[in-house]
Amino acid sequence: MARHIVWRRDRTVAALAPLALAWDASPGATSYRIYWGTTTGVYSASLNVGNVTSYSLPDPGPSFRFFAVFALDSGGEGPASNEFTR
Repeated sequence: MARHIVWRRDRTVAALAPLALAWDASPGATSYRIYWGTTTGVYSASLNVGNVTSYSLPDPGPSFRFFAVFALDSGGEGPASNEFTR
């Protein structure tokens, strides 16, 4: 499994602006998936962003406030990153 991911830095984002996310690389990761939702720890949507360590996510709307990144490798999906709340 991929290792735990941490955010590079917190970001302050205006509502309805693209959400610029960045995270540290996880050794062995082949891609990353961003999850987001309306409740902490409960994610209702996700997007595989490929093998990158930053992504500009179009704003999913003001009710979506909680975000996490998971690294993927040949063993599947690793644990969630620290949660980002806007």
